[in-house]
Amino acid sequence: MGIARVSVRLPLFCLFLAVSSATLLLFCVVDRVRRRPVNRAPFTRGFLTVLCRLLGFRIHIHGHPLEQPALLVSNHVSWTDIAVLGSCSPVCFLAKREVRRWPLIGWVAQQIGTVFIERSAGRAAEVRAQIGSLLRQKQQVIIFPEGTTTDGTAVRPFHRPLLAAAIEACVPVQAITLAYRRNGAIDRIVPFVGEDAFQRHLPRVLSQRALEVHVIFHPPVLAEAEDNPGRLAKTLHLQVSEGLGQLHNMIRTGS
Repeated sequence: MGIARVSVRLPLFCLFLAVSSATLLLFCVVDRVRRRPVNRAPFTRGFLTVLCRLLGFRIHIHGHPLEQPALLVSNHVSWTDIAVLGSCSPVCFLAKREVRRWPLIGWVAQQIGTVFIERSAGRAAEVRAQIGSLLRQKQQVIIFPEGTTTDGTAVRPFHRPLLAAAIEACVPVQAITLAYRRNGAIDRIVPFVGEDAFQRHLPRVLSQRALEVHVIFHPPVLAEAEDNPGRLAKTLHLQVSEGLGQLHNMIRTGS
């Protein structure tokens, strides 16, 4: 059955990418003619919603996403987190610079407004400035402060430096908890960890049955000029960790 699924879904996935890429190319042409960029936000959200359906994700949203400029922070399980969160709310994503080199995916990510960053420790100030600039442009920006993906069973400590961008811009920060659930248990296929490669991971995901994705939008925290990034990181980490505990308990009790 897994081979049958991937033999159907992978061509559909490729066709979807081809159609989306053609649409984005058309946007590029219109950009040049109009000499100003087309608003890609509605397309991006629709694109990511369809992508989630192709991946077999059934998304359950708990809580309320903010609609104002804000910094969003989430635990990080896989590259699929971007599709899930982008389908829930119009946000600006940050991605490691290597993603830009992924065949076709990197170009599409760039066209829908992804900001590529250098994740080395020496570039933290530069990245923080990029985030601050986006927040001051009245955008929502999402970051994954764990700094890496995990298997989804726990939340790693949050890195503090990037949270300072919200403090400097005086915007709210909203914590988000993500959990992937398949057949009544924590999913082990979607996590994109270790030395895994996108071209191997994608067929594995497409070969599986549909799964449930739970997304908790926690109450926002207002970041003010006198706040301390370390204290803010602890508050957000607690929210995300408690949310993950709630979702794991939901899985154990079968609710």
